[in-house]
Amino acid sequence: MSKTALSTLEPHESFTLCNHKHGDKVPDRTVTMMLLMLVIPWISTMWGNCEVMKGKKFTCTQFFHKGEEPSGLEPNRSARICQTHEGKVHFATMYDREKRIPIYSAYKYNRKDGKFNRSYYYEPQLVDLKNGKKMMKMPENATKEVKESQAVSEDYKKENMNIFSKQYNRGHLNPIIHHNDIHSKEATCTLTNIVPQLQDLNGGQWTKYEGIEMQNFTKGCKKTYVIVGVITGNNYTYTNNEKRVNVPSHIWTAACCVNEKGTSEKFFGYIAKNNKNEVKNISLVDLQYLLKTAFGSDVTLFNGDCKGNRNTLFQNF
Repeated sequence: MSKTALSTLEPHESFTLCNHKHGDKVPDRTVTMMLLMLVIPWISTMWGNCEVMKGKKFTCTQFFHKGEEPSGLEPNRSARICQTHEGKVHFATMYDREKRIPIYSAYKYNRKDGKFNRSYYYEPQLVDLKNGKKMMKMPENATKEVKESQAVSEDYKKENMNIFSKQYNRGHLNPIIHHNDIHSKEATCTLTNIVPQLQDLNGGQWTKYEGIEMQNFTKGCKKTYVIVGVITGNNYTYTNNEKRVNVPSHIWTAACCVNEKGTSEKFFGYIAKNNKNEVKNISLVDLQYLLKTAFGSDVTLFNGDCKGNRNTLFQNF
């Protein structure tokens, strides 16, 4: 797909059509064309199940400080999603197709209170890249193909969200309240932006940090770039006895305030274990260290260019 088309997903798969040993007779052009005519349609039907290219970049780079996406946070079966709704891209998400949760969502903070009609959405191009790029309303009874490609509303029913006697619910990584128009608020309700979050945390200290604490931090900032992500956990939700959605062990937020020249002025980070109602501040250096430990590779947020002093909070997580 072309970048100018604001592609929702950036596909990847290496297809080996045939292998020739040295000295083998190579098919002539006619035979080759006949083989391609047979193979290409097959590739097209399978394309929706292939991985998104490792090392590729988001086309919606406007949601990252200096246009640089984080490094080191790409899962094995990833999908880069430019979240498109009502003809506009609203934020970017790195999605884990295997665990059926977002690893992070990135956006620009632009808060304005307001009401809207809440509906939940799914990403049609996770089902098949031939589908349209805009998110679609989640049907009451999702098809088998949708269920195989991502989380669905049924996964988030109350009876499926009780994990070891703790109640979880839908936790938005990119929160509704950080946006100033109806369509952007609606776009955050795609299930590709949602993870199972401890209900007490979601409605408790996390809400306080998303609200008052973030609002105070952004005062005086020309722009604030935000990345909200997770560390995947060992537990899963089950729907009809089927293992479905990963329950993150931690949820974290990193925000970078920049001035009119685009230079970073300050950093705000916080993190929570996803099994109790407690949030702690964390520096950029320590957050990157913690993520490196969890993901097994060097992690850089904001291209390493946002001010943040080192502390030792990671030792407590």
